[in-house]
Amino acid sequence: MSPYLSQIDFVLPALGIAFVITLIALRALRAWKEVEPPPSPEVSVGPKPATSGPLSQLSIEGTSEGVWQWDLQTNVFRKSPGWAEILGSEPSDIGDDVRDWFALVHPYYLSGLRMDLAAHLQGKSERFECEYRIRHRDGTYRWVLCRGRVIEDDQGEAIAIAGVQTDVTRLIEVENRLIEEALHDRLTGLPNRGFFTAQLAQAIEAARTSPIFQFAVLFLDLDRFKEINDTLGHLIGDKLLAATAKRLRECVRPEDCVARFGGDEFIVLLERVDDFDEAQTVAARIGEALAEPFELEGHSVVTSASIGIVLSSSQFDDAEDLVRNADLAMYAAKAAGKGRSRVYDRTMYERTRRRWNLENDLRRAIEREELLLHYQPQICLKSGKILGAEALLRWNGPDGEKVGPAEFIPLAERSDLILDLGEWVLRRACAEALSWNRGMQRAAPRVSVNVSGRQLKEPGFSELVERVLSDTGLDPKNLELELTETVMIDSLNESPAVVAGLSRMGIGIALDDFGTGYSSISYLTKLKASVIKLDRSFINDVSRKRLDAALVTGVIGLAHGLGLTVIAEGVEEEPQIEFLQSNRCDLVQGYLTGRPMSEDSFHQLLAKETARGSGNARLRAGEFGEESGLHVQ
Repeated sequence: MSPYLSQIDFVLPALGIAFVITLIALRALRAWKEVEPPPSPEVSVGPKPATSGPLSQLSIEGTSEGVWQWDLQTNVFRKSPGWAEILGSEPSDIGDDVRDWFALVHPYYLSGLRMDLAAHLQGKSERFECEYRIRHRDGTYRWVLCRGRVIEDDQGEAIAIAGVQTDVTRLIEVENRLIEEALHDRLTGLPNRGFFTAQLAQAIEAARTSPIFQFAVLFLDLDRFKEINDTLGHLIGDKLLAATAKRLRECVRPEDCVARFGGDEFIVLLERVDDFDEAQTVAARIGEALAEPFELEGHSVVTSASIGIVLSSSQFDDAEDLVRNADLAMYAAKAAGKGRSRVYDRTMYERTRRRWNLENDLRRAIEREELLLHYQPQICLKSGKILGAEALLRWNGPDGEKVGPAEFIPLAERSDLILDLGEWVLRRACAEALSWNRGMQRAAPRVSVNVSGRQLKEPGFSELVERVLSDTGLDPKNLELELTETVMIDSLNESPAVVAGLSRMGIGIALDDFGTGYSSISYLTKLKASVIKLDRSFINDVSRKRLDAALVTGVIGLAHGLGLTVIAEGVEEEPQIEFLQSNRCDLVQGYLTGRPMSEDSFHQLLAKETARGSGNARLRAGEFGEESGLHVQ
């Protein structure tokens, strides 16, 4: 059997359908080329001349096929010219004893040939069949398929075995080449995922049967590969992958398995490692090797690798689980800053599993009516009136768990879920804001809705906002859209007409978390915002630190000079209120003046303010709102 065929049982499920079909076709072709040994005639016992009896009827001497016969009584081995021709010889060049036949067989396959012959002679197989290698006259070995049947006398005693030998060297070479290509990556020459999975399965089995056998798996992903590919082209990208494969092989021992897992991902199996430190040492060596510049077609290409490490002592059920764990550790390394390595621990899987479950539940949250909006008042420091409220999304999960927005909003932003959630929030906020405005004796408060960059880039976003306003009946001047600095500046570069169109509709545009992004004065003059919201990080120590106070005072003055309204977020202490009032800040928002509260509670708050006839700049936290500060804004 071909050396590669011994691994087929392990990797066949991983091979492509086209390969499997081709392999079946090759084997069918081989079977078609095989010649069934002719039936044996009656043979009488006793010595016979060489040309009489079965030999005469088989016409061994006259056939061009690789026909042979072994006389079990005399051990004489006779062969046709075609049999000898397979070996580049004449029949006379090869002895007539069966031992002369065996002497030509490759030692590795001789015992298998003897066993198959013995099994047939003992009646354990219907016919004899064996694939082995035999020495050619030029010293090389050819693959042959040898088949035959026993010849019996009148009493049913075996007196000979005769058959046909076929040269299948070319078929075996094609088969092996197909298997080689199926198990290796053409670009890098490394084993591929199927081959690696088979090797890993064997290592796992060895670790289970031998407590002292340990191994480690390193999962690598090249950092910035997409950027390199997009900038320098796919040819350079391919050369980088091939060069990376070469460096990886140089970083490990000959017995270790380095494979290309797909794309810019590689995976390494380190067998017989003594301890955890050895695996980390190899990871560090790989990291250093890949950090060196690659000189490719006149380009000096710099990259790095994020590496996840899994040890055989970690918990896993099979090869697939182990690779998944290594992949999780790799993503943890990439999240930590790239060019790093991380060792897998159980919490990585638990966090990933929770994110997966949350995302699945979030997809059904709207139809299950698990979402709701809370509102945090925005108080005017001059009049004490509520001039607006920020809509904050809340989610009561299917099991009653209150999932904070800091956990589920990033999940939504990584997928198209943010589009569905964003539209739901916009519609609900506009509809509920309309209900507040009915019966108001003064200008109705605005509702502020956060908008993500993904929403702003979605074609037709302006039309969606216009449609929602039309459907709900809310006046555009009572809607304010909050965008972070990064989103706003991206909009200037990618979709400047969107924000400008929204502004022309009369919708307010608020620059959220000001001070945490670009904070460029030149950008401030270009943005279409009418409001800036000072981030809570500026407000925290404004009453205690002179530098923070100077920054806030300067920003307020700058904003007013540009005709912008200023809202201070995260106000939680009375000294902060006093400072902001003295420095002419326009509005405040925070736990001191009002926690996020349900729509009903906010409606009651507006009614209470109306009944009093004037505002109160220090509405106490918890009067209507959430009882604790556990919900992140």
